[in-house]
Amino acid sequence: MKYTNLIENVSQLEEKILETEHIYFESIEKLREIREDLSKLDIDRHLVGVVKTFLIKWGTMARVVGQEGLDWEGYGHKIQELEPEFGELRDKPFLSIDFYDENISNAIEAIYKKLRQFPKLRGPTVISKVLHLLNPEIFVMWDANIRKVYHKKNRLVNDTDKGYLEFLKESQNEIKEAISDFQRESGKTIDEVEQEIRSKFDNKTLARIVDEYNYITYTLSPNEANKVSKLKIVTESMSATHMIPDPNKPLTEYICNPKHFIYATKCMILLKSFPRLNVQKVACHGRKPHTYTCWYVFFENKKILNFTIKKSNVDVEFRQLQHTPDLIGVWHWVNPNKMKGIYYNDYPERELKKILSAYLKNIKVDLKEK
Repeated sequence: MKYTNLIENVSQLEEKILETEHIYFESIEKLREIREDLSKLDIDRHLVGVVKTFLIKWGTMARVVGQEGLDWEGYGHKIQELEPEFGELRDKPFLSIDFYDENISNAIEAIYKKLRQFPKLRGPTVISKVLHLLNPEIFVMWDANIRKVYHKKNRLVNDTDKGYLEFLKESQNEIKEAISDFQRESGKTIDEVEQEIRSKFDNKTLARIVDEYNYITYTLSPNEANKVSKLKIVTESMSATHMIPDPNKPLTEYICNPKHFIYATKCMILLKSFPRLNVQKVACHGRKPHTYTCWYVFFENKKILNFTIKKSNVDVEFRQLQHTPDLIGVWHWVNPNKMKGIYYNDYPERELKKILSAYLKNIKVDLKEK
């Protein structure tokens, strides 16, 4: 993959999927704990309640998985039985996992092959989406158009277990080349470039970012399917513009895209309830049109919150993990083990104020401030 259209195309897709992307993040978060041990998977709660719902609402696969009589119980038991194979892949980064290692390749092939035993749930597109939820770091989603393009690159890519393994190898090679290419140009480390990409796209995994590029390039634009060209990342695409707000001007003047105005206004009103909080820096990432505006919120010169403002929601990100309050609702991880977040639209304004008040109180206690 080479980085040109990776950033441009994925940015375009982010605009298109903004309305439904909360379903993706919520599904990933709801399965976070169970991904550590899939033998404890609860069929009703996790498989039907989360995976099936995700496939219908986010994957628009209601005609396939919404039918009566599907063997969800058998499917769930099979996933439970495959815990040793999933365990072989756990905690391995996409960039460095060795798909040629016998244990790794055998595990992937066994998982894919055994999940193909269930009628109407055995389609390669369905399986890839399920696998991604169960391990979003390693498994890349695909569909018929994407398979067709990758088959042209590698004739071993097909809808079998071995073919899917070849697809993962190709996907890894693409993103490795893209990152290495930009790393040489920028002088940054591989880890720094990876983090820069992920932070640009809501800290999604590289496996998901590859999928988004494939989807907008080959699925939404079928004519592009014959362009098996490498992606090229340009420095301009990865750069960020920063602004220091003038305290005498309304914060709504510091947005990266006019479409962010409504939710920027909501955030500005929310912050008025907390006079000791202030926005000291604003960041606009990548090329125009910017998909989000990031406000960095400070308390006593300590950065404690990010407001990632989009046209139809805000990701309120808590930077001090040790001070996040107990919460009835769904936290999602913004950056693994670094920040937790909640979506503005998931709570009435009074509940948001309670959450921020509790968070601020915890920070004050830690600072021994009454």
